Amino acid sequence: MPHCGPSPASEDPWCTRSRRRWWCAGVPLDDTDRRPWLESIGRWLYECNATGSGGVIACSALKRRYRDTLRAACPNVYFLHLTASHDLLAQRISRRTGHFMPESLLDSQLAALEPLTPDEPGASLDAGPTPGAIADTAMDLLPRPANEDRE
Repeated sequence: MPHCGPSPASEDPWCTRSRRRWWCAGVPLDDTDRRPWLESIGRWLYECNATGSGGVIACSALKRRYRDTLRAACPNVYFLHLTASHDLLAQRISRRTGHFMPESLLDSQLAALEPLTPDEPGASLDAGPTPGAIADTAMDLLPRPANEDRE
């Protein structure tokens, strides 16, 4: 599976232990809890962009204002919104091992979700296919510098 820049990252390293404990206890994070985490991710994206390496991160930037925080740090960030049914998401969460977010938080996550709007740089992708197929589609959608050819 090809990827641009460094290996894809997860938001998990930016989430503090106390926040993880809250999630494990089934307590959703609020906007104040998320702000430092989003700002850290934004700085990482900016650094990847500034060095020319690019970067990919899996992150639940559910609300427009969360994505605005990321975009403020890295103006040319491109969002890929993976869409899936409640049932598919619940099934995948229940099969995960070693992750701190319980299935009980799924409803609050979906209630907070604000899909990408037409003025946001990004695209929506169906999360149903295999991860490899999703990555291939994502690579086709990601903007490229004008002087870079697609393989």
